[in-house]
Amino acid sequence: QRLHTESGSASPETFISDLLSDDWEIRLRARYRLVSLGQQAVAPLRKVAEYDRTPLRKTILWLLENIERRPVVSSQPHS
Repeated sequence: QRLHTESGSASPETFISDLLSDDWEIRLRARYRLVSLGQQAVAPLRKVAEYDRTPLRKTILWLLENIERRPVVSSQPHS
């Protein structure tokens, strides 16, 4: 089974679907990748979190909390 988390071009939605995998390693890597995507992952995660009945709700809220705690790194050089 190919891991979505090994692909550098996978979308946040792909990693969100990986959170439902039966394989704990895929779920763990998906969490890591979503947090490392930072703000790019926020909107897709919030969209899924809107559904109270999703089995991922607690995990997604945890991911959002961790993403929002991370410092924003500017790609512009300091002056």
